[in-house]
Order: sequence, then C-alpha cells, then structure tokens
Amino acid sequence: MPVTIESIGDDLERCRNAKRLPKVFGAEAHRFELYPVVRKSVVGSFESKHGIQLPDDYRRFITEVGNGGPEAGNVWEDLRTDQEGLRPTKLKRKRRATFLEWYNDWLQRAVSKLS
Repeated sequence: MPVTIESIGDDLERCRNAKRLPKVFGAEAHRFELYPVVRKSVVGSFESKHGIQLPDDYRRFITEVGNGGPEAGNVWEDLRTDQEGLRPTKLKRKRRATFLEWYNDWLQRAVSKLS
C-alpha cells in the first residue's frame, strides 16, 4: 500500500492514543505530537527567499500534518545511510526514499509495537 498523508496522520493518531507509547526513538520526547502546520504561503515565501523548491511530499507533510515536534532541530544518525559519507537513504529496491517513505518507515516501527 502506498504511503499517503492520510495514512501517516491516521498512524500518528493511533500512536498518540495508545495506552502505552510505542518504544521507538524520540517517542518519550514528542509523544507523537507535532507542531501546528505551516501555511502554504509561508512555505512559498521560504522557497522564494532561498531559491529552492521543497519536495512535494515534505511540503504536504508540513502544510497538512504538522511542522516537526519537540525533537525538531536535533540531528541524529540514520543507520540506514552509508557511513563513508552522506548518502540518501535507500529502500530495499535501491532507489532513494522520499520523505514520506522515510517517515513512514519509522512510524510503522512504532505502529508494529502497539498492542
């Protein structure tokens, strides 16, 4: 099943409402709560100011689901990356992961721990 903004939102809600939080990285700090969404006009202004265009799935995430959480701004190592240098996270099929695929991979580990 393809990852969708709606499925991400549903799974976040399931984790938030669980009797016990799933034990995955960061859960104790963010408790699956995200900061409010960013207005599309703010994202557009940011893109224009910096001469960039955010990936569509990331843009939708921050404008429809939430704009990070208590761990926002912290950097941690993604053990799926190449240790020789910065490399894009790859999926089993050896293609680059989109933001939603990467986020969903982490979220599904949490969902799998729900009773």
